[in-house]
Amino acid sequence: MTIGQRIAQYRNAAGLSQRTLAIKSEITSQAINQYESGKRTPDLKCFISICRTLGVSLDIFIKDITM
Repeated sequence: MTIGQRIAQYRNAAGLSQRTLAIKSEITSQAINQYESGKRTPDLKCFISICRTLGVSLDIFIKDITM
């Protein structure tokens, strides 16, 4: 699973739209869309913000991630 797929998985499990995740994470919805589609990879600051918003620890989030 890629980082983008994992973001989408946890976002959907939390019942959030891309826009809502973006607002709560203080990231643009365009960036969330690009992360999920694999066009971009979040930098560490954005990645931490997404994990916090989704209530998932970094180590759990990145388990079994493929690049």
